Formats: sequence, structure tokens, C-alpha cells
Amino acid sequence: MVALLGSAAGTTPSMTETEEVDDLLIDLRGHHVYWKGRELRLSNHDLRFLAALARDPGRAWSFKELVCRV
Repeated sequence: MVALLGSAAGTTPSMTETEEVDDLLIDLRGHHVYWKGRELRLSNHDLRFLAALARDPGRAWSFKELVCRV
């Protein structure tokens, strides 16, 4: 299940959301990723790709779709 929290009107969604899927927590605003409570160090680019995948778990993406979404 994906939880979207803190989306503010008029702001860029990718900078105001927290994504949570099972043991994975992605804090896009704070640029932090946690897996089972331990922080993972990811580049901004990797964090955005991970967030895009977490928003729709189980979906198959083409490379072009994923790049456009990120």
C-alpha cells in the first residue's frame, strides 16, 4: 500500500510527499530513504526513480514512461 502525505496545493508533488511501502519510507521533502528503519544513501536521481516505482507497486514500466515520470 502506498501512502501519500503532505501534498500541498500549488507545489511540486515530488517535493512535498512521503511514500511508504511496507518497510520502505521515502521522504521526498527531506531527501531521505529508510528501509526497515535504517537510512539509505541515494542520489536525488535514484530517490526520484525509487519514489516513482513506489507510487505504483507491481506496475511494469517502460524505460521511457519511467524517465518521463521522474
